[in-house]
Amino acid sequence: MTPIEGLFAWFSAHEAELSGMAAFAALIAIALSPLRGTIGRLLGLTATPANDAEKNSLRADRGWFRDDLDERPSIAVPPVREAPGERDPTRGLAEGLHEGVVGDLAKQAAVRVLTDSPEDADFRLEGGIRGVGERVRISFTLNETASHSPIWSERYDRELHDLLDLEDEVATNVAAAVRIRIKARAFEKLRDRDNETLAVGELLSKAAGFFVTSYEHNEAASAALGVALRRQPENSMAVAMSVFCQ
Repeated sequence: MTPIEGLFAWFSAHEAELSGMAAFAALIAIALSPLRGTIGRLLGLTATPANDAEKNSLRADRGWFRDDLDERPSIAVPPVREAPGERDPTRGLAEGLHEGVVGDLAKQAAVRVLTDSPEDADFRLEGGIRGVGERVRISFTLNETASHSPIWSERYDRELHDLLDLEDEVATNVAAAVRIRIKARAFEKLRDRDNETLAVGELLSKAAGFFVTSYEHNEAASAALGVALRRQPENSMAVAMSVFCQ
């Protein structure tokens, strides 16, 4: 894991514990860093804008954004698949990885894990594992349900030494990567949407996406935050972000 990925892994694990001001302080530190451009690319927020046809489609379809009390995109995480005939250590690792990934995702404020009705989830994270001798290959793929397309995948080749350390390492990396890709996907869907049609959570995600991408987009971020504050003047994250954008 690179230092930048480590930073986002830590932020993902502790995001739910941070207050609005503290969370935005972390965002400010990232924005003022010389690595801001690299972080933007890591987040997937500096990609080429969608074509006009796709933009119009996004405006017409709210996709997986919600209007209910929980606006967060949802994710289903089925058990990690094992290759036929795997040994006991590999089977135990598959169970531990599934529990670790679900646990780490459940701690994050950016997504919600669906266990009661996984078929209704906005995203689906699928994992697989197979071992050869003392080596193991672990793979994960994140699929968007609406488009039936993968938006992220990663493979981890490791030695079967300390299974608990291996579970912790891979689960932390996967949860952080999933958060980053889902946030980036959210920004893609929100970027060209009319602010008045968005919920407060969506407005904050849109503003954060503009903010991380470039200082040149502060005006667009401020416009989104203005609508959010008009609806929820007490929202601490919106207040902190708006002050910095002025």
